[in-house]
Amino acid sequence: MVPSFMSREQAAQILATGKSVVFMREACADEPVPADHHHHLRQLLDDHRAGSSESAWWAASALREGVAAAHAAASQRLLAALTTHHHLLDHLAAHRRYLLLAQGDFVHHLMTLLQEELNKPATSLYVHNLTCTLEAAVRATNAQFEPPHVLARLHVNLYPNCDGREDSGWDVFALQYRVDGPLGTLFPATCAARYRALFTQLWRVKRIEHALHRAWRDHAILQKRLKHVPEVWSLMRRVSCLRAEALRLCGALQEASCEGAETAWAELLAAAAARAPLDRLLHLHLRALDRHSIHAMIHHSTQELQSYLGNVLNETLALRSFETTLHAGINTELERRERLEQLKAERLARGEYAFTASDEAQDKEKKKIFQQFLGNRKADLNVWARTYRGHVTTLILKLALHPEVSLQTLAFRLDYSDFYKRGDAKLHEPLTYQHKRLSEIGLNLAKSKLIDHSKKK
Repeated sequence: MVPSFMSREQAAQILATGKSVVFMREACADEPVPADHHHHLRQLLDDHRAGSSESAWWAASALREGVAAAHAAASQRLLAALTTHHHLLDHLAAHRRYLLLAQGDFVHHLMTLLQEELNKPATSLYVHNLTCTLEAAVRATNAQFEPPHVLARLHVNLYPNCDGREDSGWDVFALQYRVDGPLGTLFPATCAARYRALFTQLWRVKRIEHALHRAWRDHAILQKRLKHVPEVWSLMRRVSCLRAEALRLCGALQEASCEGAETAWAELLAAAAARAPLDRLLHLHLRALDRHSIHAMIHHSTQELQSYLGNVLNETLALRSFETTLHAGINTELERRERLEQLKAERLARGEYAFTASDEAQDKEKKKIFQQFLGNRKADLNVWARTYRGHVTTLILKLALHPEVSLQTLAFRLDYSDFYKRGDAKLHEPLTYQHKRLSEIGLNLAKSKLIDHSKKK
């Protein structure tokens, strides 16, 4: 229904101005003064009647300026209401800090407090218990300095089990940020679903990283007791190296997810602070979510990568289970040896033989069983290492061949030392980021040499 004498740009400005006025009246309950928006057009018509021009009013040179001025006035008034009375900037920042896990101290402390609770089956969890833990995490971190209108909207949610699996608390837990009123236009239900998907993925990676850090702590505590058990030194060292490898991968994934959307979020917050039109804010908000989804590999363009990343994360979590079993077996053997040494001391104090032939035979049998346990664990670790590195190699290859340049950069970051490349010939494909980078460098050098040669001539 756009008239033929009006450009598409003018029509878009008029439509946006009308939507802003209606939004202020109905959503913000703040009806603007009529003269604020249409006085530009009224002044234009009056000037045109007073003049001697025979052209139509829509052909006047001031029409574009009048429409632009009305559009700017409506947009400024709307964004002023959203930022001043409804704290738009605070809610945008809160979504990023808590649903996208950008508030590091809060996320780490919350995960530490929730660990024992979320290890339980999902059916045994209750929202009111988790809400108390959330409040404790807020009071103990920098989140306590958030405005009250932000903290009042941060809640815990437990999603129902829809596929019939026996999920743990980690699978159903989520943070929820409830937004209502006029801000519901900027955070509709579709955006809430995308935030939920992003939180689930980022929370999963953060959980695995947190579990690996706890495994490192348990390893450091146990290491102090292994002075007289040299048979486990090599196995523990290899487990520590593989854990460090998995930790570096989790860190690279989280860093890429944050850095990939940093520019889009900065542009969104700058536009909101500058009181840009609401349509532009909606576009920038969706763009920021798209960038986050791409780097979290849950976007529609990265569906193939999502399955490969899931395999890597599952194998990484299996390493934590492996270490738990290994530490439990070593602790059992250490306790047995400590009890045996204590028994020897008691016998010597009573003037008896410290070690009999039957005790020696039983001790040899126990040590033989422990050696078999270590042998089985070494075999399991070899299988895990081959499986894990196979999945990581496949993920790096798929990232390197993806059209998104930032994902190609992530592939280079995951294998910056060519460790996986040396073990698999597939990563020598000419489409990987390393080859592209070298090709661009060589092309630029050739161009520069050609230009220098032509200048000399």
